[in-house]
Amino acid sequence: MLGNNISPNIVSYSLLIDGLCKRELMDEALLAFHCALDIHLLPIQMTYGILIHGYCKVGRLSEALVFYNCRLEDGIMPDNCIQETLSMYKLLNCVATDSAFN
Repeated sequence: MLGNNISPNIVSYSLLIDGLCKRELMDEALLAFHCALDIHLLPIQMTYGILIHGYCKVGRLSEALVFYNCRLEDGIMPDNCIQETLSMYKLLNCVATDSAFN
């Protein structure tokens, strides 16, 4: 891309982040996210959704909630998909925690 004088945009970075999240490479996904921010690309709804889902998938709910809150601070309202993803993983986390104590 860069060799052809084509600069990546936030959609390009979001797709890269998505691929990393699907492989459960969350540290690398976070690095790609910060690289996008470093070149002044603003995250979009898709970017946040990918990261929230990725962090939930690997059981890192607290990090998912950080991105949920960042999204709200950036004025991007959550859609139903993100709300349902967080609700499902919160519920599963509660069930798993409850089972561990029984």
